[in-house]
Formats: sequence, C-alpha cells, structure tokens
Amino acid sequence: MSIGVTNSARTQSPYIPKPPTVAISTTMGVQD
Repeated sequence: MSIGVTNSARTQSPYIPKPPTVAISTTMGVQD
C-alpha cells in the first residue's frame, strides 16, 4: 500500500509544479 501512495504523490508532482515539496513530504511521512 505504501508504494501505491508514493505513486499517487509522484503523479500529482508533475500536475502541480508549484507544491512539489509538499508531495514529497507526504510520501516521506507515509514511509516513516
């Protein structure tokens, strides 16, 4: 399931090139 969440964040990264750090932060939190 962790991988699925990471994939979602990556897909949103290119969609919103403004808050790319936020997406990464969420992925790190989930992995944590």
